Amino acid sequence: MSQPLTVIATLIAKAGHEADLEKCLRGILEPTRAEAGCLGYDLHQDLEHSASFYMIERWTDDRSEERRVGKECPRG
Repeated sequence: MSQPLTVIATLIAKAGHEADLEKCLRGILEPTRAEAGCLGYDLHQDLEHSASFYMIERWTDDRSEERRVGKECPRG
């Protein structure tokens, strides 16, 4: 039997690109939440360091999360 998986990802925007990163991350919230195996996908921003974002992901198992890898925002 598979175990649920929780991932906490820290993302730090390059100076001057905080709004771009936030827009991108907000844009993938709902599509990711609709994916098979996703139990939760939440975005948080550090109130003291606005360039720091945290994604809290909860998946039914590690295979569900593996299917998600590579679908994030384009790098630039």
